Amino acid sequence: MRRPPATRSRLPVTPGVAWLAAISLGIFDKLANGPKSVADLARDLPADADALERLLGACDMLGLLQRTEAGYANTPAATAYLTSTSPRR
Repeated sequence: MRRPPATRSRLPVTPGVAWLAAISLGIFDKLANGPKSVADLARDLPADADALERLLGACDMLGLLQRTEAGYANTPAATAYLTSTSPRR
């Protein structure tokens, strides 16, 4: 019996992976001065907009980011603890 061709995996993002990926990409630093749209963040990082939107959504669910009309923004905790300039990091 033949197996179907491999398809792109859409594994769920675990909380630890989302948090570390966002720090590694510099998302919290890019949002330190206010909200940005997914398109603006994707251009600034640079990153794939579709994948980035899933990561931002995961960070929103974790309470690290919040979605606003202007785009995504850091929560106070993310600004205090997850930006590279934070004295608490």
